[in-house]
Amino acid sequence: MIFNIDDKLLRDLFALCSFPVPDDELVFFSLRGSQPLEFGGTAFAESHKLMAMQIDYRHMRCTIGQWRPADKTIAVFVGSSVPNVNAIQDGLGANGTGVNRLASGLFGQAPGSIDYRYYKGNHGFDRHLAFRNDQKLPVWRTADDLDFAGDDRFEIHKVVYDNLHCARQVNETANVFSSNGCVVVAGRPGDSNASKLTSELGPWKKFLANAYGLPQLRFALAIFEENEALRIAELGIGGRGPTVRFGSRGILVERVQAGLIAKGYDVGGAPDGRFGLKTALALHRFQRDTFGPSGTDLIAGRATADALGIAWPANGSELAALLAPLPHAGSASGVAPDSHGVADAGIATSAPAGVTHDAALKIEMDVTHAPLPGWTIKANAAGDRWTVQFAGQATPLNLGKLFVYNDYPEGPTRGLARTSGMAPKIPYNPADWTDLGHWPELIFPTAFAESNANFAVVNCWDRAAITFGFIQLAAHTGDDLLPFFRRLATELPSEMKQWFPELAVIDGKLCFVKNNRYRSLENAVPAYDGGFSASYYHGDLMAYFNPDRYHKTRPIDQAELHASARWFVWSLTSAAMRRVQVKASIESLRGSLRFLHAKMLADPAVKALYPRGVDGMRCDLLAVALAVPHLGEGNIPVALRALRTADPIEKIRISGYGPGGRAQNVHDGMLARPILRNLVYDLTSGNPV
Repeated sequence: MIFNIDDKLLRDLFALCSFPVPDDELVFFSLRGSQPLEFGGTAFAESHKLMAMQIDYRHMRCTIGQWRPADKTIAVFVGSSVPNVNAIQDGLGANGTGVNRLASGLFGQAPGSIDYRYYKGNHGFDRHLAFRNDQKLPVWRTADDLDFAGDDRFEIHKVVYDNLHCARQVNETANVFSSNGCVVVAGRPGDSNASKLTSELGPWKKFLANAYGLPQLRFALAIFEENEALRIAELGIGGRGPTVRFGSRGILVERVQAGLIAKGYDVGGAPDGRFGLKTALALHRFQRDTFGPSGTDLIAGRATADALGIAWPANGSELAALLAPLPHAGSASGVAPDSHGVADAGIATSAPAGVTHDAALKIEMDVTHAPLPGWTIKANAAGDRWTVQFAGQATPLNLGKLFVYNDYPEGPTRGLARTSGMAPKIPYNPADWTDLGHWPELIFPTAFAESNANFAVVNCWDRAAITFGFIQLAAHTGDDLLPFFRRLATELPSEMKQWFPELAVIDGKLCFVKNNRYRSLENAVPAYDGGFSASYYHGDLMAYFNPDRYHKTRPIDQAELHASARWFVWSLTSAAMRRVQVKASIESLRGSLRFLHAKMLADPAVKALYPRGVDGMRCDLLAVALAVPHLGEGNIPVALRALRTADPIEKIRISGYGPGGRAQNVHDGMLARPILRNLVYDLTSGNPV
């Protein structure tokens, strides 16, 4: 059967799988069980015709594509994302070792998680120009027959080096090609150890030229199973049920994770909405236990949801409704407003009808928005202190004061400071969050140093532009506020719309929305104010919350006042929001833990003392060590030097790293939680135990 593939079909596929779309990148994809009608590789165009066919492991019966979401064009090539039968046959004698079939999914990057994207590099015995992947990937191995099914072995624990390279076969209909599990495109390789195109032949040459002609270094790859694209083409998104699998993100993933945990399966921690290796392994075990081998495919849909006892949309239309943008209060949508006049209908993961991408859209907070009736922000007579008040609040609340920091070499920064000593306080107490395990205890020393364990602390006066909350989630890195606000949009859609109506999740990214146009805030670009920036700075996000850190011509921005007021009062009035903040803070510290673990194993002296890295480490030590890279990864030598000594906790305490007696404050926070001495970190489960 012949069908068309275009931008809409790919967006529908991504939406049904809860895959975020990297709008500003070139994206690779594989549609198993299809071939382009145009051999030789195509140019980028709005649509192409494909022929559906059955995979036989002998011929290249996959469409390998390149997608430019920004201009809605696609190029397609004959290739394969399953191995050749000759490699499978060779692997049978070795119990399947050396050959595999990649699980379907999105091999991309979620902020704060492992980067599974393919990067420019060289492959094979001849080191020809290709795309490499050296992460642990979810794969199937067969040791009994020449195909891959639910009764075969599933693995997540090894680096399999499933790269993307040429098939060493120009004939696109030949019954032999070179793949032991790598994704391949028809063609011949170029020169050995090349860093640019040389003597490549066939579709592979075009595929390489399209990618290597860009400054982009890493490329997400989405792999779909047989007939998934065909069924979308036939039935549309309203005729297909949503699924989640490796690389999926969002509320459906979180539901699956919660269901697996409730059934006694370990997903590697609390539900976080990110479908990674641990979730894949848990799903595999659950499906094998529940459905047997024939029902085990690592894809969670309606049948798996029913077995888990979780709610599940019947089709893509219901999924879109679940994630649709909120109508304004008083609209004729039929969705009942909540107590603040906000209808609870969700937040979009794809652009709503009539809302278009605009890369030039000016990013600016709407400072006229009133999240509560009677919302008023006032300055004192001197113009250096502010209060916020709203209906039902008899007296104004302290919002903060002007603070000037003079120790940056580029000059003083100025901004609002809501310090830990200002009333009202909102204490962070791990005892309030015991359902999240012992992680709330592990992060307490960092919270104590950052905010004196106070949800109500806000800092708009340093290079980060703005940091919020008890763990001081920051705007500049992209690793803190971006995943946090995406989580808020998913878990608390009506509250998100009430407090930050300009923000929405579109195609998996946090975006600024205004007048039916949107622009992603997830871009690593310099700060708008022309001051200090680093390569990882997220200037668009910083500009939304605080467009000027230096304030040479005015004392403070209205944007930072309103952002701080919204954050503070939302935290004060919503236990649900505080809960999301705790979960986001745990994820932020998980990132610091992964960094610390890797650096420990890379340091011979530290590895000699801690051969398993953080695994098995006592949590009083881990808590104070974790706080070091959380302040900034450049501080990691402090932790490593301490870990080489007989008393690392004391060594970190007296190191004096960080401002304001931070090292001592972390130590004091650790002493305040004696339970940490009785816990150790278990790397397998990802939790203190």
